[in-house]
Amino acid sequence: MSSSAGRAQIEPLPALVAVSAFVAALGFYAVAFHGVPADTDRNVEGLALAHVVASASTGGVLVPDAIDPEPPHGYEMATVVRADGGVWRTGPRPPDGAPSATTTALVRTDSGEQVGRVRVWVWR
Repeated sequence: MSSSAGRAQIEPLPALVAVSAFVAALGFYAVAFHGVPADTDRNVEGLALAHVVASASTGGVLVPDAIDPEPPHGYEMATVVRADGGVWRTGPRPPDGAPSATTTALVRTDSGEQVGRVRVWVWR
């Protein structure tokens, strides 16, 4: 049998110092990111706009009556489509300063397919 002196071992004090340093670093990391929001809603209005246009479009043409007024989870949303003198609205009136995103799209109107503007407001 071999003696335990020949095996790889570490003294208790350096092991405790190493574990303490690791725990302290983990604690500093947790404190530094404590106030950072966990959700990734930095551009929720842009994502909502893309969803509205994609879900209400058929063959690349936006159908205003097909807009899903369902907002992203935890948010309120309003949508306005303007094309060929017509205006289509969904959702409540957005508050002043609510973040919004706008794009142009081909819109189906009474007079055919016209270029229009789609604007989406999203707020909590």
